[in-house]
Amino acid sequence: MIRLLFIYILCMVSGLSAAAQETIELTGEWAYSVGDSTQYNDYVTLPGTVPANEKVWLSKSVYVPQTWEKKHVTLFLERPLGETTLFVNGQEAGRQTSLIIPHQYDISDYLVPGQRNKIAICVNKGIVGLMGLKTQSKKLYIDKWTMRPDIQMGLVHQTFNIGGTKRLIGGDVLYGDVWQIGHEDKQPIEWGNYLEDRQMSITAFLGNETYLWDEFRPRLYGICATLGNEYQEKKFGIRMFSVNSGQLCINGCPIWLNGMVEDGSRFSETGYPPMDEDTWTDIFKKCEEYGLNYMRFRGYCPPEAAFAAADKIGFYLQTDSCGETELQQMMETYGHHPSLMMLTPYSAVTQRIQELGPWPAFPDTKEVRDKLRDNGMAYQAELFMMASGKQQTLRYKDEIEQNLRDKDKAGFLMPSFSPYAKAEEWREFCSPVVALAQFPKYVYANTDSLIVPVGIYNAMYGEIQNTRTAFYISDDSMKVKTGGILSVGKIPVAKNVAAGTVCFPLDSIKKPERLSLVVTVAGKLKNKWDFWVYPTDSVETVDVPQDICITDTLNAKALDVLKNGGKVLLTARGKVQYNGREALGTYIEQSHPLFKYDFPTDMWANRNWQELLDGSLAMDLTALPKDYLSPIQPIDQPETCRKLGMLVEANVLKGKLLVTTMDIANGLDRRLVARQMRKAILSYMQGDDFKPVITLQPQTVSSLITK
Repeated sequence: MIRLLFIYILCMVSGLSAAAQETIELTGEWAYSVGDSTQYNDYVTLPGTVPANEKVWLSKSVYVPQTWEKKHVTLFLERPLGETTLFVNGQEAGRQTSLIIPHQYDISDYLVPGQRNKIAICVNKGIVGLMGLKTQSKKLYIDKWTMRPDIQMGLVHQTFNIGGTKRLIGGDVLYGDVWQIGHEDKQPIEWGNYLEDRQMSITAFLGNETYLWDEFRPRLYGICATLGNEYQEKKFGIRMFSVNSGQLCINGCPIWLNGMVEDGSRFSETGYPPMDEDTWTDIFKKCEEYGLNYMRFRGYCPPEAAFAAADKIGFYLQTDSCGETELQQMMETYGHHPSLMMLTPYSAVTQRIQELGPWPAFPDTKEVRDKLRDNGMAYQAELFMMASGKQQTLRYKDEIEQNLRDKDKAGFLMPSFSPYAKAEEWREFCSPVVALAQFPKYVYANTDSLIVPVGIYNAMYGEIQNTRTAFYISDDSMKVKTGGILSVGKIPVAKNVAAGTVCFPLDSIKKPERLSLVVTVAGKLKNKWDFWVYPTDSVETVDVPQDICITDTLNAKALDVLKNGGKVLLTARGKVQYNGREALGTYIEQSHPLFKYDFPTDMWANRNWQELLDGSLAMDLTALPKDYLSPIQPIDQPETCRKLGMLVEANVLKGKLLVTTMDIANGLDRRLVARQMRKAILSYMQGDDFKPVITLQPQTVSSLITK
């Protein structure tokens, strides 16, 4: 079990934005050289990366005003992309290795005020974020500022580490104000007291009512501190993250962390995460649109801008650390952000937060389109993306709903991904309030009754009062078959709160049909599930027409039928030798005449296809005419984009052949979908629609199966 570290508030003064500080920005053009050479013969613009994947030297000449002679000067580099070694006017001023916090160097003793000073930095890859020199009083300045909240008393206890050459005396006081962001009223803070080891303490009273922070009410405070002529201002939030009898709670209210893993892959174009707050705000708001409230940064720590954005909109963050030193650095630098909820050892798995997927979808890129064109599938890129995207959504829907029902799970994590579904559709099964229907199966005979328990997942900040939960069942034409009210009352904050059971006899369904169960909560929120109903024809009714030869091998009898102009159905399930990688879904050509013979289908392999596809292998159709496509087409991996198929029809010798790798021969008394597909194929082969468009030799047909 991974032990999570719960953060309250801890912060360190940093950055270049504090008032009453003189600053010099170091952004812009820098000279640079690659490797160990310090012959600067090229230039690069910082912040940013350098055009070399190795150690580089960066150099810049900076004029330092004469007025800085009595100042404490710090070089601030927000996010170096590697270890830095600093030289000022030819003297080594230090070395820092952190990849997660700013590099800050005290260069007061290396600068010569009133003239230009040379700053040289050795670093890998570059430097991003804020870059500059900042000043404080050399006699007395705030070096570090930490906070500890007392939520019950409405206080924030603070400790300040004081730097400078001056000896602390009783007249050196530290004071400030605290206020709720968005309100003008400020509460003066008590005067500071001198402690040992150059420390001062101060207590901030938060007013008669403490405003707590969470995802629904992201309320922040502002606080300022003044020491002499130095003024510092910060934003922070108050919240309590705890575990109560195995349940995660924030401010005493149960929560579940439903989020995604951010591993940096989305920033491959730049090679580093965004350093601005607006971009992170867009990222977190997009996650919220899809019902997520949490992000884990795997293998790295985001910059200050990410925490600031998450604080404002109410989004929970977790970061990884590599050890005790790095963990302490993160706490000191980012701990005042209420959005920082957890720190975990590098890449460790939190057992009670389930990791979902990954379920990839087919990419639509130029390289993939070129491969599809070369293999005769030029126009299918978007179709493949849609079909695989639909399947991706269904798989995540199943996993998420299972997680929302499981009271032992503290939440879930999805891999970093770009969902195919629109946010409105996704939020039906992933949001703070979700209707849950626990189907025992999704394929029914019309002699069955649909019996489905319904529950509600409520992760809002309180119970929902006077709520009506209702349902209806409709067909593809939106005709309502039945409906009703399941329950009326309050819904507590909990998982899978029982709301009733849907019961519906299916004997009124006389032909194969897809139906949809829709459950609504409070008339606004809804969730939907498709299920299929097939008639209960016995196996004997799946008659074999006399003019169709059914075989599982292209044997002499089958060839003789073809020579005489007959029809052959070749069921090759289990015979195929081709064994490619797992498909990314299956594209179904809905307009193919086969499917009008009482086999309702989508353009993708929905749940009703699972019975037909499980255990069945695809045929590699590369050797067939380039323009021929199977109506049942597994989607190959984008690296190869092979043309695959599970059903091929062709003119062979003087007859007509249909070959399929789906199992439509075994267990038809219990496999309703397979039985219906067999009937549809036989009816199709008997009708006028069976007109194969390609002609193949028997050996070519055999090679589809044996190669």
